[in-house]
Amino acid sequence: MGEASVEMEHSEIHSPISYSIAGTVGGLFSVTVGHPLDTIKVRLQTTAILAQKTKFRGTFDCIMQTVRKEGALALFKGLSPHLLLSVPVASLTFWGYGMGLKLQSKDQNFDALTPVEIFNAGLISGTCVSAVVVPFYLVKCRLQVQQLSSASAHYEGPTSLAFHIFRTNGLRGLYRGLSANLLTAPATGCYFLSYEYLTRALLPAGISRDDVGSLPVLIAGGIAGTVWWLVGLPADVLTSRIWTAPEGKYPRGVRDALRELVRNEGVFALYKGIVPVLLRAAPEGAALFWGYEITLKAINWMSKTLSPTSE
Repeated sequence: MGEASVEMEHSEIHSPISYSIAGTVGGLFSVTVGHPLDTIKVRLQTTAILAQKTKFRGTFDCIMQTVRKEGALALFKGLSPHLLLSVPVASLTFWGYGMGLKLQSKDQNFDALTPVEIFNAGLISGTCVSAVVVPFYLVKCRLQVQQLSSASAHYEGPTSLAFHIFRTNGLRGLYRGLSANLLTAPATGCYFLSYEYLTRALLPAGISRDDVGSLPVLIAGGIAGTVWWLVGLPADVLTSRIWTAPEGKYPRGVRDALRELVRNEGVFALYKGIVPVLLRAAPEGAALFWGYEITLKAINWMSKTLSPTSE
C-alpha cells in the first residue's frame, strides 16, 4: 500500500506548464465536440430578452428551425472565437488547477490532498479563468444570437464585433458580465473534485494514477462535465443574458438580471438550456479529459526519454 501511494503521486511529476499544455489539447477536442449544442443552449437561454424574430418550443425545435432557416453550419456560428477561447481557457484552467494543488501541498504529494483542497484548487482555477474569458465569451454569445435579434446592425465576425464594443463602451464594455461569470468558479471546484475522485475510484487495484486507462478517464470526465453544468448553469444563464441584453438593460448587472428572470419566468428559468447542456456535457467532458490525460502521458514520456539520467 505504501509503494502504491508513492507510485501514484501525480501532481509532483507534472509542472503547471505541463498541465496547461495538456489542458489546451483537451480543450480543443472538447470545443469541437460540444459547440453545436452550445449554440442551441445560448439561443434558448436568451430568447426571452431579445427582440426576436423566432420562438422556440424546446431544444429539438430550436435545432430544426436553426438548420432549416440558416443551414447546418449555423450550429457552428461563433466557433472561431470559441476555438480561440478554448486555448487560453483550457490552458489557464489547468494551469490554475495545478498551481492550486501545489500551493496547498507542503510535500507536493497529490494523494495527501483532502477533497476540500482539491475543490479549492478548482476554485482558484475558475476565478483565474473568469478574469480572462469574459470578452471572448461575450463576443461568442452575441454572434450566436444576432440572427434572432431585430437589431439592424449585424457583424461579420468576432473582430468587427469586438472593435464595435470597444469603440462604444471601452474595455468596461468587453468585461460586461464579469461578476456573474465569477459565480461559476465553485462549479470548477466541483468539476475537478468529481473527476479526480471518480478517476481514482475506477482505477483497478495496483494501477498507478499515471497509468489510468481511457475508459476510467472517459467515464470520470463525462460525469465531471455533467457536474459542472448542474452546479454552474444558473450563473451561466444569468451571464448569457447580461452578455446578449440590449445596452443599459441591467444597470446593476447580475442582481437586476436575477430579479427580472425570477419575477417574469420563475426560478426554474435558471436552468434554461439544461437539455442541450446535458446532451453535450458528457461528451465534452470526456473529450477534454481524454485529450488532457494522453497529452500528460506524452509529456511524461518525453521528459523521461530526454532526461540526461535516462538510459
